[in-house]
Amino acid sequence: MSNEIVAAIIAGIFALIVGIIGVGGIIIGVIGSLFISARTARIEEQRHLRELDFRDKQQRQELELRDRQQFRELGIRVGLANFEQCMALAKSAANRFHEPFRVPPLTGFIIQGIKQMEIVSDPHLSAEEMARKIAECEDFARTFILAARKKADNASQSQP
Repeated sequence: MSNEIVAAIIAGIFALIVGIIGVGGIIIGVIGSLFISARTARIEEQRHLRELDFRDKQQRQELELRDRQQFRELGIRVGLANFEQCMALAKSAANRFHEPFRVPPLTGFIIQGIKQMEIVSDPHLSAEEMARKIAECEDFARTFILAARKKADNASQSQP
C-alpha cells in the first residue's frame, strides 16, 4: 500500500504541477492579450488623432484661403469706393474750376485696396510692422500714380 500511496502522491504532485503550469500559461496568455489589445488601442487612437489633426489642418487651410479671398474681395470693393470718390471729387473740381482733373487709373486703387486688406488681415503683424507696411503701400500708390501721370503726359504729347 505504501507504493500505491507514493504513486498517488506523485500523481497528485504531478497533477498539481501541471495545473500550476496550466494556470501560469493562462495568466501569461491573458497578460499578453491585455498588453496587445492596449497597444493596438493606443495605436488606433494615435492614428485617429493624426487623421483628425490632418482634417483640422485642411479645414484651417480652407478657412484661411476663404478668409484671404474675402479680404481680397473687400480690397477690390475698397479700391472701387476710393476710385468712385476720387472721380466725384475730380468731377466736382472740374465743374468748379472749368478745367479737367486727371484721376489715377482704377487698377492703382484696386491694387492699393487689396494690399491694404492683406496687411490688415495678417494676424502675425505687430502694430509697428502694420504701420510700416501701410506706409510702404502708400509709397507704392504714389509711385503708381506718378508713373500713370507720366505715361498719360507722354501719350498726350505724342498725339498731334
